[in-house]
Amino acid sequence: MNGTYHNPLGIQDHMPLETQHKSEIQDRMRRLFARRGYRLIEPAIVEYLEVFTNPVSAIPPENMFTFTDGDGRILVLRPEMTTPVARIAATRLREEEVLRLGYMGPVFHYQGAEDTASLKEFDQMGMELMGLSGAGADAEIIALAVEALRESGLTDFFIDLGQVEFFKGLAQEAGLSEAEVEELRRLVEKKDMLAMEMLLISRGVSQELRGRILALPLLYGGEEVIHRARSYSAHPRCQAALDNLAAIMEALRQAGVANAVRIDLGLVQSLGYYTGAIFRGICRELGTPLLTGGRYDKLVAQFGRDMPATGFALSTKPLMIALERQGVFTAAAVPAAPAPLKIALAKGRLAEKMIDLLEACGIDCSQVRNPDRKLVLRDATGAYEFILVKPSDVPTYVDRGAADIGVAGKDTLLEQNRPLYEMLDLGYGKCRLCVAGFPQGVKKSVTGYNLRVATKYPQIARSYYAAKGEAIDIIHLNGSVELGPLVGLSDVILDIVESGGTLRANGLAVLEEICPVSARLVVNRVSLKTRSADILPLIEKIKAQLSENHG
Repeated sequence: MNGTYHNPLGIQDHMPLETQHKSEIQDRMRRLFARRGYRLIEPAIVEYLEVFTNPVSAIPPENMFTFTDGDGRILVLRPEMTTPVARIAATRLREEEVLRLGYMGPVFHYQGAEDTASLKEFDQMGMELMGLSGAGADAEIIALAVEALRESGLTDFFIDLGQVEFFKGLAQEAGLSEAEVEELRRLVEKKDMLAMEMLLISRGVSQELRGRILALPLLYGGEEVIHRARSYSAHPRCQAALDNLAAIMEALRQAGVANAVRIDLGLVQSLGYYTGAIFRGICRELGTPLLTGGRYDKLVAQFGRDMPATGFALSTKPLMIALERQGVFTAAAVPAAPAPLKIALAKGRLAEKMIDLLEACGIDCSQVRNPDRKLVLRDATGAYEFILVKPSDVPTYVDRGAADIGVAGKDTLLEQNRPLYEMLDLGYGKCRLCVAGFPQGVKKSVTGYNLRVATKYPQIARSYYAAKGEAIDIIHLNGSVELGPLVGLSDVILDIVESGGTLRANGLAVLEEICPVSARLVVNRVSLKTRSADILPLIEKIKAQLSENHG
């Protein structure tokens, strides 16, 4: 069979039943648009690249599908919908002061620069409110997001609501630069507590302020979080952000949807894009958000019109998966018994150490100690399910929602860079991630070729040397990386180093230390919210056990 008869990676056909379900959801959205006074528009599917490369763009150019027209200008398949809507608002609809617009259609982008088989075509539906600022406008669009999910048939979900100005106020109080704020934002979003603390210490932030910033990722829950956060900072930006959240919640209460909304002050993605309230919709059936939105007052100005704006985008495919799992599209009933907490364990030493910890916390792990070739096992109570996987696969299982919790080495997490919450440094499997080579260092090449780096970690190597402004040639090896310099394949290696014995035995030495490595407990982004009553007490038990072990 001709190889071109199948779809390109990440592009899917939509079969009759799926198409029918999608059409039903879109019909409900169209009725919602009309009922709430939001006019439906269809932005162009092909745009000039410059439209999406403005300073506040949320998607980097390398993640877009580009091609050229007959004049050699670079075109792009639209990677998201909000930017084209902003362009239309600033040009074609410039004479209208307030715009309420709805849209639906496909967008195209890579999930990341190294993305291969993940979806690259996404159907989106959304609503944009432009020309109004303030809590009332934010509440209107959030209430519409709740209504859209309910109209689709989804029953078990909630909206996470945050405010980017609260984080910016704390960062400003700490005296961080723009680059440092972005790095801290990335770490807060990942819940990487250890790396957050290391960054703040290195920048001379006081212990008292560090404690407040480190608590930020866990500031989520009901409206009491707003009152609790009042004492975190007297900075005007922080207090104004909390005032805004309180006003939004009051408006949502009047709209009758406040019970579907929770506060999350650790919600800090895309700081350059979002300017105020930010939110996302999550449900237990998915490991990733199915709806994202917020205030983006700087975007329309990129096209020549200063106009406040807020809105949301709802991804159709994840929504349909959630609906199917809730039994909306099938005759299957929702299970009455609570689902077990799923824990992904890396086979080998990491699993053995974690099993010891879990047993010390009172969890029966006898089945896991003797799996008898089984890969999925439960404890005697059925409260926990253990998934035995390769160490490098743990982040994938947790990121995709197949597991709620996982244990992986910091090196694996850095290499894969998945959006997980890194909750605990378990302290075992300690080693260092280093650059190593001959003790005399690397002799500068007279021919000017790039430094050759042999490694199992190409992404870490690329990021590490890019931050130093150095060009390298990466040689990806899966074993015996130390051979690289010995046989002239590479100048140096980038690898984990435990005792350094293998290096010394082969005449090599550590030249640069990148970071410490140890086992980390990671949690799925959605699971931490939807299963917090199960996950947080377990984490506290593990923390207490670690403290007792080190005591």
